[in-house]
Amino acid sequence: MDFYPSVFDKAACLFFSIAGGHIFTNGNKRTAVLTVDQFLYANELYLVLLNEDMRKIAEETASYRIRGENSKDVMGNLSTRFNAETIPFRAIKTYDSKFHWKLHRLKRRIRDHRLNQQGVRPQQATVDLAAAAALRSRFPF
Repeated sequence: MDFYPSVFDKAACLFFSIAGGHIFTNGNKRTAVLTVDQFLYANELYLVLLNEDMRKIAEETASYRIRGENSKDVMGNLSTRFNAETIPFRAIKTYDSKFHWKLHRLKRRIRDHRLNQQGVRPQQATVDLAAAAALRSRFPF
């Protein structure tokens, strides 16, 4: 059994975890917006929210604790909103077949990316310790 049964529940959890969890020192809301957008593209859904609406949702999600909201309620509201504000790719085909084709190419690029293949793990970035030490000595902070 899936803990988050619908694609909208998964998108809400993903968005909430990044925007509400403050996992980075900076850029959490921007990262959450881009991530959920790409996730929905990969699942053949187009999010039709305006940038201003997305910014407001991200800010509300990031500040849910200040308002005393429950995380489950926030994720439920996000799931409902994402469900209401998405259009399946197939529905776009009847109105604009060129745009529909562009969305499918984008989805294919996301799904076919080597890091999205089964069993592939991202490589850890390596640091040249000598170069890092030389930089540190030139720019002491």
